[in-house]
Amino acid sequence: MDLGQGCRGASLHTGPWRWNTRATTPPSTDLTLDAGGAEPIRGKWYVFGSAHGGGIVPNGDVIRELRTGVNLGVWTRTRFGLWQIYALGFLGNEVGINRGDAVVQGRVGVRWVP
Repeated sequence: MDLGQGCRGASLHTGPWRWNTRATTPPSTDLTLDAGGAEPIRGKWYVFGSAHGGGIVPNGDVIRELRTGVNLGVWTRTRFGLWQIYALGFLGNEVGINRGDAVVQGRVGVRWVP
C-alpha cells in the first residue's frame, strides 16, 4: 500500500494450496486481507489494517499449525514526515522448535518516516 496516496479500497490475497506427492508433506495455505480508508478521519488521519492467516494440515509426524495476525492503526503525513500509530496482534502456534505451543501476543507502537 502506498501510504502517500491513501488506500482506495481493499485487497485480498490468497496463497495456493501446495501439494506434494510424498505422503509426509502436508498441504498449507496463506490468506491475507489489506484495507485502508481513502477518506481521512479526524482531520488528516487515515485508517489502515491487515489480517493474515496461515496453516498446515497435520500429516504423519507433522502437527497442525494455525496462525493469525492482525495490524490496525492510523497514519498521517505532516511536514515533519509520515507518522503511524498502530496495534499488532498474533494468535496461533509458535514458530520454531516449540510449534505445538499456542501463543497470544500484542504490541502497540509509533512509526516515523522523515
